[in-house]
Amino acid sequence: MLCPEYILFFILCIFHKQVLGQCPQNCASCSRSDDAQKCDICNYGYWSKNDSYCSPCPQNCKQCTNASQCTICKSGFWDIRPNLICGSPCDETCTASRCNDTTGYCLGCHPGFYGRHCDRSCGLCINKLCNHQRCMTGCIDGYYESTGNGFECKKCHDHCSSCVSLTNCTQCERGYFLFSYEHSDDSFCAACNPACETCISYSECVCQSGKYGPTCSKDCNISNCTSCIEVDSVVKCTECISGYTVLNGYCVPGTNLCSQYCSNGCDSNQNCLGGCQNGWTGQKCTEMCADQCGKCDQNDGKDCKICKGDFYTAACTLPCSLHCSTITGLPRCNINNGTCLNGCDKGYWGVKCNKTCNEGCSSESCNQSDGFCDTCNRTHYGDACQNKCSEYCIDNDDPSTICYKTNGTCVHGCKDGYRGNICEDELTVSTIVTLSSSTDNVALLADTVYGLQRQLNMLSDFCDTFRLKVNEGKTKLVVFKNGGVLARNEKWRYKDAEIEVVDTFGYVGLTFTRQISMNCSMDLEIEKGRYTNTARENRKCKLCDTNSVEDVCHFLLRCGCYRDLRELHIPNKYYTRPDVNKFNILMSTRNEELIKLTAVFLYYAFEKRKKLLQTLLEQDI
Repeated sequence: MLCPEYILFFILCIFHKQVLGQCPQNCASCSRSDDAQKCDICNYGYWSKNDSYCSPCPQNCKQCTNASQCTICKSGFWDIRPNLICGSPCDETCTASRCNDTTGYCLGCHPGFYGRHCDRSCGLCINKLCNHQRCMTGCIDGYYESTGNGFECKKCHDHCSSCVSLTNCTQCERGYFLFSYEHSDDSFCAACNPACETCISYSECVCQSGKYGPTCSKDCNISNCTSCIEVDSVVKCTECISGYTVLNGYCVPGTNLCSQYCSNGCDSNQNCLGGCQNGWTGQKCTEMCADQCGKCDQNDGKDCKICKGDFYTAACTLPCSLHCSTITGLPRCNINNGTCLNGCDKGYWGVKCNKTCNEGCSSESCNQSDGFCDTCNRTHYGDACQNKCSEYCIDNDDPSTICYKTNGTCVHGCKDGYRGNICEDELTVSTIVTLSSSTDNVALLADTVYGLQRQLNMLSDFCDTFRLKVNEGKTKLVVFKNGGVLARNEKWRYKDAEIEVVDTFGYVGLTFTRQISMNCSMDLEIEKGRYTNTARENRKCKLCDTNSVEDVCHFLLRCGCYRDLRELHIPNKYYTRPDVNKFNILMSTRNEELIKLTAVFLYYAFEKRKKLLQTLLEQDI
């Protein structure tokens, strides 16, 4: 789609005239008022004081409105809140020391760091993998994922070697055991009895084979015995090596008086001394645990320690979420509270993996702790890709996204009839019609035959709604073009009447002519080629290597020769991925400040273009 040519020449000509003349120092654009020059807009780094001269902005400001209010900070500084004048330096951990003017958050991190201030090390991430925002595969053992103030790997509670939150430990360090209060989902690590190296509970120490005693420092000294206890000053074996069984405190071959489900033998009354094998309970380990218990308390078969399959609660009555991930040999969820221990299946998140990731997540998976997605598919945006791009965004049907993840701004611009960053503002009569405060005239501007007819139709609907009437006899139309007759399709109607096309027309003190674009010739290659009958595709820009036609769109938004001026004067949303829609919005704006900024750019860009072309000419000579 080609950029408009004719009406835009007229607008640019007016801009050019606005910036001509001798302005006060550091003034980019001025006008005459009461025989004195009035500064309308200052150069970057200055602000207008009493419209008479431009004062420098505070030291760290790139742009300001007065001596105490910055609007844009210089690179490396932030804080545009009133009276703070960009007084805070960006963190050194930010790439190129660049950060957001308002929040101070880094715009990029050095390798090995992440977070809002790039102050969090990827060393706490599994395999040290992280992006700008978070660890990519979770935190290392001893740390858990926290999202309270941005993603962070926080240390588990004291002596906890693995956890899912500060109050939910899943594994303890040596010398500590997992402990939960009754009727609480929280779990902590409590210290073993000081006499124990390791323990199951405060009263259950774990000794190595052949050892016994409060500190496991004594030897059993019983043949074929691997575990023993001391009863009334007499050492008795509680567990024997394979092929032997306990009888009266000793290991005897081939004798099997104890229940086969005793873990460590039994006493003379066949009471199991070292607990029961998994699935069995009772003093003699002859009773089965509750149905879903894989292991239960020896004294209470309904007090489950390990569940069969994927269940939780003390009686293993509730199933783990179907969407908890499975790792062979490990439980899927915490027996106390059902929290998924191995992460979630693809497409789910939450402590119990019972929440569905938004359909906009590109990989159909999201972070377990907050549901945020690293990337969105091409039609969604937001931290969790929960928002859909506007239906009025232009969709080029290519693999790239149609709106930006952070704010939903349409990448390729808006469809006809809509404007704004997210293309939700419909171009109604109130936005396309200019009403003069001193007259009852209405002016419509368009760059295509269809565009103007559409505006006329909208004006008709507007007038019908508010019972207004257009004087059709005084309604005229000027087509700005370089001579020649009108094409067959260059006809327009208001309601049922065809509008008269004239060569000149007076409006609010100005006289418009159809050759007005020629009266303010800008000498671009697109214009010069019309006189030399050069094919349009050969009217190339002589100053850049993009092999592009030098039309108004290219000159204003694309040509790299004017990038420095563009960055100073044009808001970056227009020249970032420029397209015809952004170009039309910029050139049809009613924002006086934006008009002035564009005028300043055009003036200096044409001056620079003239010098560059002169340099090329001298080199050729």
